Amino acid sequence: MSTPRSLASAPPDPEQLFAGNARFELRRVVGEGGMGLVYEAYDHERGLTVALKTVRALDAQTLYRLKTEFRARVDLEHRNLVRLGELLYDDGHWFFTMELVDGWSFLDWVRMGPSTEDDSSDQFVDPTGGMEARLRSAVTQLASGLEALHRDGKVHRDLKPSNVLVTRKGRVVVLDFGLVGENAGHSANHDVVGTAAYMAPEQARTPSVDAAADLYSMGVMMYEAIAGRLPFDGAPLEILMRKQQEDPPPPHAKTISPELAKLCMELMCRRPEARPTASAVIARLTARAQSEDRQPPFVGRSRELAQLDAALDEVTDGLTTTVFVEGESGIGKSALVRSFVERIERQRRNVLVLSGRCYERESVPFKGIDGVVDSLARELARRPSADVSKHLSNEVDALSRVFPVLRRVAPIARMSVPRPASPVELRARAFRGLRMLLASLASAQPIVLVIDDLQWADSDSIALLREILHPPNAPRILVVITRRTDAGPAPMLPGDVQTITLGRLTLEEGRALVALIAPGRGTDADSLVEDTGGHPMFLHEVVRHPEDVRAASQRFDDTLWARITRMDHRARRVLELVACAGSPLPQGIVGEALGYETPTITKVIDALRATSLVKTSGTRKNDPVEPYHDRVREAVVARVPLPRRRRYHERLAVVLASSKTATKDPLTVVRHLEAAGSAEAGELAIQGARRAEEALAFELAAALWQVALEHGTYDEDERRDLQMKRAQALSHAGRGPDSAAVFLEAAEGANAEIGFQCRRHAAHELLVSGHVHDGLALLRNVLAEIGEDLPTSVGKAKRQLVWRWARIAVRGTKFHEREVPDARASLDELRLDVMRSASLGLSMVDVLPGAAFQARAVLVALRMGDRRRIAYALAFHAMYIAASGIRVPAARKLVAQARKIAVELGNPFLVGWARAGEGIAEFFAGHHAVALDILEDAEMQIRERSVGTSAELNHIRNFMLFALRRMGAYDRLRDQVVEYVRDAMRRGDRYATTSYVWSSNVIWVAADEVERARADLASVVWSRPEDGLHLQHWFHVRAQAELAMYEDDRTEIDALVPPLRAFLGPAFAHVEAVSTETRYQLGRVAIRNGNAALARKEVAAVARRKEPYIRAFVRLVLAAADVLDGKHDAAREQLIGAIADAESCQMLAVAALARRRFAQLAGDEAAVAEADAALRNRGIVDPERFARVFATWPE
Repeated sequence: MSTPRSLASAPPDPEQLFAGNARFELRRVVGEGGMGLVYEAYDHERGLTVALKTVRALDAQTLYRLKTEFRARVDLEHRNLVRLGELLYDDGHWFFTMELVDGWSFLDWVRMGPSTEDDSSDQFVDPTGGMEARLRSAVTQLASGLEALHRDGKVHRDLKPSNVLVTRKGRVVVLDFGLVGENAGHSANHDVVGTAAYMAPEQARTPSVDAAADLYSMGVMMYEAIAGRLPFDGAPLEILMRKQQEDPPPPHAKTISPELAKLCMELMCRRPEARPTASAVIARLTARAQSEDRQPPFVGRSRELAQLDAALDEVTDGLTTTVFVEGESGIGKSALVRSFVERIERQRRNVLVLSGRCYERESVPFKGIDGVVDSLARELARRPSADVSKHLSNEVDALSRVFPVLRRVAPIARMSVPRPASPVELRARAFRGLRMLLASLASAQPIVLVIDDLQWADSDSIALLREILHPPNAPRILVVITRRTDAGPAPMLPGDVQTITLGRLTLEEGRALVALIAPGRGTDADSLVEDTGGHPMFLHEVVRHPEDVRAASQRFDDTLWARITRMDHRARRVLELVACAGSPLPQGIVGEALGYETPTITKVIDALRATSLVKTSGTRKNDPVEPYHDRVREAVVARVPLPRRRRYHERLAVVLASSKTATKDPLTVVRHLEAAGSAEAGELAIQGARRAEEALAFELAAALWQVALEHGTYDEDERRDLQMKRAQALSHAGRGPDSAAVFLEAAEGANAEIGFQCRRHAAHELLVSGHVHDGLALLRNVLAEIGEDLPTSVGKAKRQLVWRWARIAVRGTKFHEREVPDARASLDELRLDVMRSASLGLSMVDVLPGAAFQARAVLVALRMGDRRRIAYALAFHAMYIAASGIRVPAARKLVAQARKIAVELGNPFLVGWARAGEGIAEFFAGHHAVALDILEDAEMQIRERSVGTSAELNHIRNFMLFALRRMGAYDRLRDQVVEYVRDAMRRGDRYATTSYVWSSNVIWVAADEVERARADLASVVWSRPEDGLHLQHWFHVRAQAELAMYEDDRTEIDALVPPLRAFLGPAFAHVEAVSTETRYQLGRVAIRNGNAALARKEVAAVARRKEPYIRAFVRLVLAAADVLDGKHDAAREQLIGAIADAESCQMLAVAALARRRFAQLAGDEAAVAEADAALRNRGIVDPERFARVFATWPE
């Protein structure tokens, strides 16, 4: 029996060794090896003593082995294989738990039996009485465990006496699966693995061995037990060499029968194929008939396999495709995908398959993708470093920080890239890193990603999958995902998504399966298939337990119930309670309801899970348990008497009403409490809503706040507080109009202060969600409450703006800092909150009143003397005045003052906001590349160092996209737009989504994807132009006009002239970008219609401007007008000027378009081709049609 040592004598390295945590208390070391340590630990959460295995030092290789050891066995339950618990990650430490086995090593027990020195030896169960009997029993049990392992397609590869323990009750348990591998599967590790004395001969030649290697090791253990020595002795290399050439002499022992000695020698045969299988060993030592050690048979599914083959063909042709394989439990989803992968390995050797699986009993980051990354690391570790290096980008370093197993790959381990301060940014880089790595690998060969059991995946894994698959430029991969249909709707994934819904077997397929698993029952195969509904798992159930079938026509439900009635009464009660509950229940709740202690309920649930009667999502008290399948639930509930069912519900109601753990599943709690007539449903819903908000599950939180309102008794103030909480949750969920409605409901009957805040929040929600008309109406009332007013017309808004800008110019921006606010300052605080909502909500919507509000905010902030407020207001004011195009120098001065204050305050957000003001000023100065660099820096500073700043980030990102559009960097613009739109949609931000989609619709015109351009324009909505012109309307009509010109749709072009001309009115007169680009577009329309005079008139208002980017636009129109008038020399001069102007402000696509027109005038086809090549390099697929839009030319 192994002798554990105290924890105090563990190797002293507190920096690296796991020392326990709040859940696990380490008590002593019970085992150690080269890789890690095994502790006896007490699990406070489950109330159990467990074994906990961790590693001595965390590196990529040891982490990979630790995870492999757990995952290779996690779903395989057998009494002769150590029971596994959970794989966990905590504060930099990885470990897993398992059953703590207290016993003797295989050899000690067989040769000596229970130790006479052990005080507890009288409790030892040794029914056999002698060494041969003990050996026969131990080998039979060991073979039984190996049979289960081999049937699951796994090989232990390190079987030896110290890895096989025998408990006091004579139960043989196989331990240490650190070297487990696939049965004759490929291994990325080319080293010899195992222990020389017990290794099979073939194991010394290759790590890819099959089940016969384990049987050889078992033969060596038998030999050592019989003879008292190993079959070969010497140094490890000598032993391995002798095994290739020699057979050991037969073992001799007077107390052992020749039968066992013969079996021992047969197991040690040098030819693997000649060794008995585990099933054959059991058959020889018992009366059991021999069965085959193989995976469950696979039949039929030819249509589904053809669909998967077709999807792979699409990927081979360059597409990105996702296929969901869905079906109920046990229907054969994993078997279908396994068969598909085997076909790939046989028929398409150029395809790279990366497989992973989501495990219900794991609590590790990104568990839905973790297995795939392990597979990727294994593949990369197999390749030469030079080949791997060419696929790496800097982002892979961040990826390896999120998935440390990748540092097994030498080129990745050598990477050293500065780590961002923000974990949010690190995550974003890691996501990009995996996408880029897969894309690079897929450029060389098609890739298939297999993710089994996605229903167990976490939300982070789904987010990462979406990042990988999002167009454009998604990797050329086929993603095959299996998931249960009872897990709810499939997650929304981008790109081409197909679904294979796996149904029951047909009668013909069912007959074929019965013929494979029960050849003797062919006569009643049809009735078996009919009764089980063609469900493969049910067919196995009926065939595996023929003793429960009294007649060929007996129903599956009856067969199942007959087995249940023979179970331990505690297991039966647990199954009945879980079935009657009607929904998943925390395991601890089940134990409390039945009065069972934690160890008891844990063992019972393990047994039920091992027999496919229940399924769980973990082993903790709070992890849910439910019937394995609805047929199991129905079979049980139908046979539980009504009075007992009611008692089960009563017990659940009592336990749930007082349980803290139940708040993690509040809707289920509320349902049970309602059924039990409990008055505590409202209070528990409140607790659940708070938990949901902590987990950022705002939709659920809003629903629970509503449940609390419906089922609780509150006074008026308490009810209003709950309404406001619900409104805030709806706001965070992105449901602006719903949030506003609840805020307004809460405002009714409230005191002045609370009512004002509710109405202010409601106005903000309506404005930022795009419901501008209603938002402005409400904002008008809110402003009136604090002595302010909302301009009722464009003229009044303009007068307010001019007056306030004049006041700022006369007053200046000096201020006296005040530290103690007075009563007036408190009112000013409210004013500034409202002004911020108004100016942010209107800044990229209704610009004129937005600018007026921001000017007012500057005056109020300067009067308050609050430096923080002043810095924010000055930077924002600078952005507004820069938009006029002629006040850029003044804007720069304001930015410099704002930045100085922000730096003095040491406020990262304000420093980033001032930086944004600087970038926007440079954009309106026409310094597009400089502006983009500054804005990217500002965006990074605010994103990485601030929270609650989504509105400001939206503002900055809009101008980043504007700069990319002006520069004609359409490939890059497309990538940014896709990323920003995804983020905005996740936040439910309608304003940002609409702005990004409509302002950058040109990316699809450049890509020659006309239908996508139209679809994007129709994919989002905004208020009607009749309710007031907004910047979003300009984005929309500009995009429509560009699309119409690209398609040369003259009717549509002419119809869009009046909507375009509306933006030359007073509402946008001071917004230089709108007025300039609108005149540029109207001038191009006039050229398309052959009207040179009108074209000149359209751009006359900006023809005298000095800014190069404006001159470039104007000169393109004037050059075309000159061509219409036959003035080709003048046109050439204009084009030469346009090229120089465009290049000076980095508008390289415009410059290339001007070069193309110049080459056409000269009849220089080579120069036209050169210009077209430059345009294609910027993401423009059809330069000729694109030139029709932005360098419109006479026909």
